[in-house]
Amino acid sequence: MTSVLEINGLRKTYRSRGGPRRALDGFDMHVEAGQVHGFLGPNGSGKTTTLRTLLGLIRADSGDMKILGQQIPEALPNVVAHVGAIVESPQFFGNFTAKDTLSLLCDAGSLPQSRVDWAFELVGLRERASEKVKTYSLGMKQRLAVASALLKQPRLLILDEPANGLDPGGIREMRDLMRSLVEIGMTVVLSSHILAEVQQICDSVTIISLGRRRTAGSVAEVLARYSSGSVRVRMDSLGELSSAGELLTRSE
Repeated sequence: MTSVLEINGLRKTYRSRGGPRRALDGFDMHVEAGQVHGFLGPNGSGKTTTLRTLLGLIRADSGDMKILGQQIPEALPNVVAHVGAIVESPQFFGNFTAKDTLSLLCDAGSLPQSRVDWAFELVGLRERASEKVKTYSLGMKQRLAVASALLKQPRLLILDEPANGLDPGGIREMRDLMRSLVEIGMTVVLSSHILAEVQQICDSVTIISLGRRRTAGSVAEVLARYSSGSVRVRMDSLGELSSAGELLTRSE
């Protein structure tokens, strides 16, 4: 399969009054085309630093990065038209309709307005496009954010914690959306700190901890490799019992 994303030996250290903090310590990640690839690790493990470095928002100290076979950051101007990304939660104007929001983004990016309806159809918001953003639920705002990243019709879509804060229904909707994107030829990199999200949504996974890759492979392979034969489930509320039972049943 063709590699859409290649990272080798990526290093980044932040320097501040409190002293140096190493965010990435020789990190590696390879993503093949036509997959939803999970980028899994606890908060502070280096996920966002990796994604921001890929997108040219910060500069790595050393390492090698390629997107669509082209060297980053040198070739970033050539590949940026083929990459959609949400690295931080976008801030939408609540009094604008969702359609006005995407229309303005198309104007700003010199993109055809026909992309607006296409993106709404893809994320399942076509019937709600004329409503103001402030009336949207969290899950709908997350899908609107994905729609904004789809306006370029990218070959690679990078999403930082897109399921964060969603209820089980919202996670199912996000999973279905990711699968539909792969079906039309996109590759998705989805970061998360929650294993259950990655297990439900992704085909393959890279696990990062303390700025280093700990393991990578298909989700099934990684789970089998590190399964202890027992599962401990921690829930924040009794309302999560049904979704936990569903996940455990699917993993048998």
